[in-house]
Amino acid sequence: MVILREECREAMNAEIEKAIASLVPAGEGIVSTETLRNVFTKISQLAFVKGENASYSKLLTTKELAEMLGVNRTRANQLARSRHKKYGIGYQIPGTNQWLFRPEDMRLLLPDKPGRPVKP
Repeated sequence: MVILREECREAMNAEIEKAIASLVPAGEGIVSTETLRNVFTKISQLAFVKGENASYSKLLTTKELAEMLGVNRTRANQLARSRHKKYGIGYQIPGTNQWLFRPEDMRLLLPDKPGRPVKP
């Protein structure tokens, strides 16, 4: 995860330096608003794509969830559905039984204690 973040940061810094070098090669000068707008738009689009790709690479599947929690896939899918309903976490891929979760959702996905709940 840290590697992806660092790769994104390096890519953005390289793009910014490339833009500066092409806009003001002598170190100083006047740049039109339209040129700046185009450069900033290009850099922001690149940042969005890099960030989106990095976020997708961190998602956990129900298979990975099952392995991490030591449960079978059926139980992992049950947990996914119930926690999505209860906490609004996770995303179900349409038309499948596959769920995706962020690593920070793990604490909410832990199975409850076995047995009946204690009556108050």
